[in-house]
Amino acid sequence: MVGGSAAITLLGAVQGIIIARILGPEGTGQYQLAITLSITVTTFFIFGLGQANIFFLNYHKADLKRIVANSILFSVLTGLLAALTLYLIFSFGQKYMGQFSHGVELIFSLSLLFVLLQAVMGQILIAEMRVLEFNISQLAVKSVAILLIGALSCIGILTAGRALIAVALSQVLAAFLMLLFLRNHVSFSFTPDFALLWKTIRYGLQLYTANLLLILDQNISMIFIGLLMPGEFAALGYYSRAVAICSLIRLVPLSLQNILYSYWAGINGKQKIRQMEKALRIYLLFGIMIVAGIYLAGQYLIVILYGEAFRPAYPVLLILGIQQVMWMISKVFQSFFSGSGMPMLTTCNLIITTGLSAVGMVLLIPPMGIVGAAWCITVAHLVSVIINFILARRFFGLNIVNCFSINLNDISSLLKELKWKAT
Repeated sequence: MVGGSAAITLLGAVQGIIIARILGPEGTGQYQLAITLSITVTTFFIFGLGQANIFFLNYHKADLKRIVANSILFSVLTGLLAALTLYLIFSFGQKYMGQFSHGVELIFSLSLLFVLLQAVMGQILIAEMRVLEFNISQLAVKSVAILLIGALSCIGILTAGRALIAVALSQVLAAFLMLLFLRNHVSFSFTPDFALLWKTIRYGLQLYTANLLLILDQNISMIFIGLLMPGEFAALGYYSRAVAICSLIRLVPLSLQNILYSYWAGINGKQKIRQMEKALRIYLLFGIMIVAGIYLAGQYLIVILYGEAFRPAYPVLLILGIQQVMWMISKVFQSFFSGSGMPMLTTCNLIITTGLSAVGMVLLIPPMGIVGAAWCITVAHLVSVIINFILARRFFGLNIVNCFSINLNDISSLLKELKWKAT
């Protein structure tokens, strides 16, 4: 899973580099805004069903064919609603989204049906521990999109709209590939089990709020920049490239999140607290290295990856580099609270963080532009980290001083664990 996530992230970076270098800041901003909205709309309509399927398959031992039949029915119905929602946003929000042809709007909107199908069916593959097939389907999305976008750029006809068409076609291919992997359990003559479907949706709704808040937390700045700076697609392009570099930075800590969650779910007492303090110290060490690297090489990295036209993204990257440290520390707390049976602590914190970001952006984006958006999300995550420390101290007795006391043992321990061990 970690290897697949790394490969998908790197392919996404390649795709972003091609688009940025060919379309420039304005085209990149318009393309990225459409992608951001599609992700948000998809998350809104999925209702947590994918994760609920895992729970019912592995805990309740639900019949796999019934789960698959229910998932296909759910994906088609909610996918059509998601497609209609995105198409209406395109149609009535042209000042916000920019001009696309009706064909682009229709095809890209309909692709959400296949995105939802992937999101739900992919979790069934995970529940079956068929990680290789899951990775192949996800890599297919990025690989086909890169090939199509690369071909369009080579013949000189790449636009933001055609890039969206390429992404839409890759989503369709990946969805059919996922159905191919599950073909032994797909039967179109099989009647959906509506009682089971309602149970999975009801359980999924318990996970829905946290998932939606996580997506909003990641995408809220892009959405508000688009709303409060209509038509300023170059600004969106600069901001999106700063975010893209941060996505590369967060690959290692994000990959470790599930490992920490799994580990902490199996231990209790003082050992868990000591390990939590150590993890926070190591993540803080990672953060210091990241911020130092951004301040020293960030400007050169932007120009090398995306071209001279994106140099104005550097001030935003400096601010978002600090935000990344806050984000990484928050992810440690999220794993800790979930592994301790208290996931609602994270949900409540996300509500506060998202609310602060939204209010701050309304106040600061008009006078400060994308720099104001970066400061808003950074301050909101700083508040989130403070709240996490307070909650961890209140419920688990976390020693805050120990979390910041980086020592040589932590560094040597980290280096030791990073060594390749032959088995």
